[in-house]
Amino acid sequence: MANLGIAQVEELLKKNKADQITNLIDRLQADGLMVHVNPLQELLQPEGDIYEQAPLKTLEKLLSQVDFPVMVKEVGQGMGPKSLAALVALPIAGIEFAALGGTNFSLIELMRSRESQMEDMQILAELGHSPAQMVEYINDLPIISGGVTPISGLYLQEEMPVPAITGMAFSFLKHARGDYKELQNYLRTVIKVLQIAHQFLERK
Repeated sequence: MANLGIAQVEELLKKNKADQITNLIDRLQADGLMVHVNPLQELLQPEGDIYEQAPLKTLEKLLSQVDFPVMVKEVGQGMGPKSLAALVALPIAGIEFAALGGTNFSLIELMRSRESQMEDMQILAELGHSPAQMVEYINDLPIISGGVTPISGLYLQEEMPVPAITGMAFSFLKHARGDYKELQNYLRTVIKVLQIAHQFLERK
């Protein structure tokens, strides 16, 4: 999937340049577009973008002008029940939770700000919804991510009323820093853990 922020999508649509997004998908030979929605990160980022309209309005406009699959993700805070309900009402291809519990990009941006802001604003960067909470909120096809492990990801998948996918970016990136064989070994370990869990664990 190609990746664009909702602020960049909003700007392109404002200039009637949806064709540039389509050209990007074609040039990358991507299967579709992942749009990341990150309002808190942008607000805490020293040079962050300010949305001119609600992200849902931007997504509705985008979906009306393109014919490739569009997915939506947060970047570390997750989404609440009202946001998720509004998203699943749109003809999107899927949702990646990117919930609170993994890499907190809002906190990273706050750490780049003046030290005097950290004490008063850190509580804002710690707001959000966990993967488990978001599983309770949604009944469509999601990607569960945000601090999950193979076992917790499997548990949350089992909790879903519909099929779901687990994403573990940080774990894979950590092993990808070494050589390719290290990454392969880690992937084999993850597969083995899941195989054992499927055989010996049963959700109550």
